Amino acid sequence: MCYGHDVSDDHALLESWRGGDTRAGAALLQRYSPMVARFFQSKLGDDIDDLVQQTFADVVRARDTVSPDGFRAYLLAVARHRLVDQLRKKSSRPEAFDLAAVSVEDLRTSVSQRLARDERRAAMLTALRSLSLEFQMVLELTYWEDLSGAEIAVVLGVSPHTVRSRLSRARAALRNALRPNEIADGSITPAALARDLSTHDP
Repeated sequence: MCYGHDVSDDHALLESWRGGDTRAGAALLQRYSPMVARFFQSKLGDDIDDLVQQTFADVVRARDTVSPDGFRAYLLAVARHRLVDQLRKKSSRPEAFDLAAVSVEDLRTSVSQRLARDERRAAMLTALRSLSLEFQMVLELTYWEDLSGAEIAVVLGVSPHTVRSRLSRARAALRNALRPNEIADGSITPAALARDLSTHDP
């Protein structure tokens, strides 16, 4: 599911916030609160309030150094750093923690069960969780948050070329993680995954 945003509006709010308008700052952070929550929830489950608050606190402290044209990417980059710190603490070998070599499933992290209310959604969620965290993140940033390649590069701290390569490999890994009968009709794609897992029953 894609969530549109207005970069020029982000710029205006950030500049007003820097000028002392606290309401503008609150509006800017509130705009992206659901996005940050989704980023953590898909990997850590529902117990994410502290991480969300820490992420926003980091951004508040750094508001004068953030590029106005890249606020969303900067915010997710901060969230990624907080996530890595949290997962490293949970790892049995913190000194050897590597996003490319570990998945949520490896860490036995509980993801919200409401995302698996039907068999198809559960199968896709299981497949996503079996991927390395690097692959999981690049798929989520592309299909959930609708970030551009340049923005994802900022979030992940890599080049746009690496983003394209990683996304291609992540798509292939996702398909391989799904059982053959689940992709026989071609209906399960990364985009379908994002649509299904971000759809909440009333």
